[in-house]
Amino acid sequence: MRSFRNTLLGTALGVLVITGALCAEGVRTSLPMIKSGHKAPSTQKAAAASSSLARTIISNIDHYDPSNAENYYHSKITDPSVPWQEKCRLAIQHGRLNLLSSDVGGNLGGTREHGSSTLHVRLLCPDEVASFDVAADFVVDTAPHPEELGPMSFDTDMYSIEGTATDTPLFASFHLVGGSANGSKSPGHTSLIPAGDGSYAIDSTFNIGYHVEFVGAKGGPLEGASGATDSSILMKAVGK
Repeated sequence: MRSFRNTLLGTALGVLVITGALCAEGVRTSLPMIKSGHKAPSTQKAAAASSSLARTIISNIDHYDPSNAENYYHSKITDPSVPWQEKCRLAIQHGRLNLLSSDVGGNLGGTREHGSSTLHVRLLCPDEVASFDVAADFVVDTAPHPEELGPMSFDTDMYSIEGTATDTPLFASFHLVGGSANGSKSPGHTSLIPAGDGSYAIDSTFNIGYHVEFVGAKGGPLEGASGATDSSILMKAVGK
């Protein structure tokens, strides 16, 4: 049973950064919406205006899903005799997005946005084996785009994303790091699409590259499990 769970953990942690909801009830696919009647306040400062529009966009995103619900990224299987695909699945959600600051600059010549979020992970085999939250920080670069709410389309880049946990019942240590600043190209794109009633659909995607490494906590169900994985996945914003 120990080797079975250790293999499962390697699979789980590799998938962790997909930052989407692979819920047992099924993947949600609705685009986030900026409701009719919302107006981004006018300002003479590009940073303040971009921050207002960025906060509006982020506040209407519930979480990110993998663009293909069947496209699971995972670490190397250390025990090929365990048919984990037939026994287990992951329910992973990256949400609670919070914009902390936005400044003119970044690698795309527009703004650099700093934020925080939470990764909530459940491992189902088929009953829940483990559930845990990992606090994350992220930095997104955006290309220049209009400062007022309206139809637009612009490039983005996940400059960095990082989540760390230590001394938990599951992990002695856990570290997830990704994004272009960490050697993993992570391009993205965002469009605001008129919905015909004054509202705008937010079409936001990122192709995130990442590295994750972990050590299971002594005395816990994951004791003896450790490993490291490099991978990537395409993710898409989902509305509330």
